[in-house]
Amino acid sequence: TTNPDGTRTAHYYGNYSPSPCMIADSQPIPGTNKVVSTAMAHHGYTHGSIIIVDVSKGEDGLDPLTVLTPEIAFPEASYDAMSWMLKAPVPVFDSSSTSGLKTRATAMAPYPINDTLFLCSYAASGRGYKTYLIDTMGGRELIYGSDEVSAAIPVRPRKVPRVIPSVLPENQKEQTGTLVVQDVYINRHVNEKRPIAKGSIKSMRVNLILTQPARGHWPRGEVSNEVIKRPLGTAPVNADGSVAFSAPSGVPLQLQALDKNGMAVMTMRSFVYLQPGETQTCVGCHENRASSPPNIIKTRIKVNPLKPTPGVDYDDMAFSFTRTVQPVLDRYCIGCHGLGGRNEKGKTPSKSLVFSMALDETLGSKQFAVRPDSYQALVRSIGTRLAHRNGETFISVARDYFSHTSKLPKMLLAGHNGVKLDPDSFERIVTWLDLNSQCYGTYLPNRIEQRKPSTSGQAALRAYVKELFGAKLAAQPLGALVNPANLTESRILIGPLPKTQSGWGSIENGYKSTSDKRYAKMLKLAEKAYEPMEFINIDGTCGRPKCLCGNCWIREMVDAGVYKKQLKANLATDK
Repeated sequence: TTNPDGTRTAHYYGNYSPSPCMIADSQPIPGTNKVVSTAMAHHGYTHGSIIIVDVSKGEDGLDPLTVLTPEIAFPEASYDAMSWMLKAPVPVFDSSSTSGLKTRATAMAPYPINDTLFLCSYAASGRGYKTYLIDTMGGRELIYGSDEVSAAIPVRPRKVPRVIPSVLPENQKEQTGTLVVQDVYINRHVNEKRPIAKGSIKSMRVNLILTQPARGHWPRGEVSNEVIKRPLGTAPVNADGSVAFSAPSGVPLQLQALDKNGMAVMTMRSFVYLQPGETQTCVGCHENRASSPPNIIKTRIKVNPLKPTPGVDYDDMAFSFTRTVQPVLDRYCIGCHGLGGRNEKGKTPSKSLVFSMALDETLGSKQFAVRPDSYQALVRSIGTRLAHRNGETFISVARDYFSHTSKLPKMLLAGHNGVKLDPDSFERIVTWLDLNSQCYGTYLPNRIEQRKPSTSGQAALRAYVKELFGAKLAAQPLGALVNPANLTESRILIGPLPKTQSGWGSIENGYKSTSDKRYAKMLKLAEKAYEPMEFINIDGTCGRPKCLCGNCWIREMVDAGVYKKQLKANLATDK
């Protein structure tokens, strides 16, 4: 639901309900707080069974629903919902059927006349929709018998609906809004087995949800059909559970409540929007929408800017494992794990955590499913409970997924093998886990992480590494030396920098600073160690001569001269 000016976006019904699978065609019923809708399938047209939703009886489950067409099962419904429908005390329309749920009938486009009478399009055999008048007592009356008409509405004079004035400031320049949560501990899903103690939530993470721009897409990580996200930053939660922060407007935002270690205790499964200049207030996290807000807060809540997430200083993609997490592994873990068949201590590692992305040209389109060895080793060995598509629980509880279910944070906090991560590096790790362990930050096939090594560029780099740091380091895998997605955090560049210069200080006889001529030369060689991007993404499409994303209309518009000259120049570089 939303106001006419786009403010106060909120979920209305069914966020935790497995059935109906989807709800569409919603229309308000005059004189009530109910709506009439079509219960439909996810994979199908907008048709199904006609229902009334009364949220005064709840926000989820079957209790708020009245089924006007019980002879029509909810498409793609759960067993519980179908069993419940069989007991519905409404007469069955299809008298020739031995069971109300065996009919092939389907309906759509309900329109309320009043709180008991509704127009709808009804097809008794699944085809040939006709206009019927139906009611809450099971009555059916054919109004118009031609299937040339669907989605009929009455034409009649009516009172002008109440005008809801806009609350947005005029001439708003800043493209931001403010979100206020009054008490993060007000939560309908907290129970004795998974409590959230007062004072345990220390900050709120805000994630930007990136929408999928094209039909064709490729795996973004271990979870199929993952909706990718980019963390925008965190805001501190006050002792009384309140938090307020400014965030970008006009984009879908996800919230995560974090503990003292920056690990997600609760994760929002839907999203919220802010309009420019809007201040939106929530009672709590996952609170009952019918609940009253707590007592008026006596002190003014400070609106904080979001503190950026370490290692996510890019806005051209969603969270990238290679760009943000791999530098942490290169700094702290590579000595014992990785470097091909032997590690720096001369032993064979149990898990390979080196970045390895050699692409086999014979893989064809399968190459887009290839992920770094380090990513594969971690997601398949640290026991994280991931939220898999169609496999998630219906209702959220505290610490049910992500970093709190993983062995990795526990190992790192305990000082695994004497390793003590700096706070920023630990935050990178848990942020990755809390984002459902996504790997790539784009839906499209053009990925900076998958650039191919350059034969000549790699040779020149190794020669200079050998000159400065010796043959042993120069012989290590290219992925252990240069990060193709995050050049300045490549091990061969940041490792020899002293800690006083924001480096790692992990490679001896290093550079004095980034102004060191040796650093500048190594940076240029690192840039040429991988081939340039073969193709570029253009307005959310793959930009390839042979389209892979399914949105070739972008290219056609460029060819037709509709787009800017710069885009056409970019296309000219395609091979």
